[in-house]
Parts: sequence; structure tokens; C-alpha cells
Amino acid sequence: MTKEIQKLANSIARKNGYGTATKIKIDKRFKQGTGKIIGRVDYGYRKYTTDEYVNNSYMTKFGWKNCYYQNAETIVALNV
Repeated sequence: MTKEIQKLANSIARKNGYGTATKIKIDKRFKQGTGKIIGRVDYGYRKYTTDEYVNNSYMTKFGWKNCYYQNAETIVALNV
């Protein structure tokens, strides 16, 4: 992956209100040099059992043994 492709994917992610693109998928259905967000997972703590997000008060009381941290993921489809 070149720096130009990563830069284009990051610009598309930022235009949609997200930070950076973590994964890039090549898709020929778009106009050359364009793309869109095809997947997004927010960051935060989630329960192992139900995969639901929990708030900070849950984590301070008893959530540390039943939770894991979910990193943010943004998947961008591009035609390059």
C-alpha cells in the first residue's frame, strides 16, 4: 500500500467524521480516485458475553473482569 492510497483513504474517513482508515478495500465500482466508508466499529469497553458497550461507571464497579477494550476500526473502499 502506498502513501498516496493511505492518504486518500484517511481523507475520506475524516470527511465522514472518523479519524483514520484502518483497513482499505479496493473496489472498482467507484469513480477513479473516490471511495466511501463501508464499515465502522466504535472504540470503547465491551462485555465478553453480550458484546454490548458499557459505560465508565460499570467499569469502575465490576466490569474489569468481564470486559475488553475495542479499538476503533474504519474500513474504506477505494478505486485506485
